[in-house]
Amino acid sequence: MQIMTRDPYAFGDDGEVDDEESGPSKSEIKREMHGLQELGRELTKLPEETLARVSPVLPENVLEAVREFRRIKTFKAQQRHIQHIGKLLRAADASAIRTAMEDAGGASAAMVAIQHQCERLRDELLASDEALTRLVDEHPSTDIQRLRQTIRMARREAAKEDPAKRSPRPFREIYQILREALTAEREAGLAAQVRAGAEQENE
Repeated sequence: MQIMTRDPYAFGDDGEVDDEESGPSKSEIKREMHGLQELGRELTKLPEETLARVSPVLPENVLEAVREFRRIKTFKAQQRHIQHIGKLLRAADASAIRTAMEDAGGASAAMVAIQHQCERLRDELLASDEALTRLVDEHPSTDIQRLRQTIRMARREAAKEDPAKRSPRPFREIYQILREALTAEREAGLAAQVRAGAEQENE
């Protein structure tokens, strides 16, 4: 005969825990479930680009539930769905998800910093030839020939008296060249850190 048992982790379960060694207490279960709900709430607030970075550690049903949340309009329905996501997260590695979220947030902040750096460098390159010399020294991986040609085109456009006749294309291309170079340098640096860490572990 099959013996039916209650799941002490289910939402709304008021079952008593008679023996402390038999499992977590009611208060511990409640704290855990609230923590998972809050984790689910944080996931629903992530931009799609950041969510995509976190998705490799998310179970498919959690990822689908997070995206479904964005289509829900009423507050009460959203709260119920947060509880649902919390239930689904019981089967997930919450620690790995939090780590992935922190890493994704750091990556996003780094990319924003690169964007600002590209904008600043572009302004400097258009204003002075010395800026290109400094760029070659500081970022040798940059496609200098392509960048030099694009700078000349951008300066010709900037010299046109009528702003309506200026093509934005060379300005955008300068930004793209810089972004490619700086992003590649960042990724190379991260890869070097990973290799160094692996070498230390093997020693």
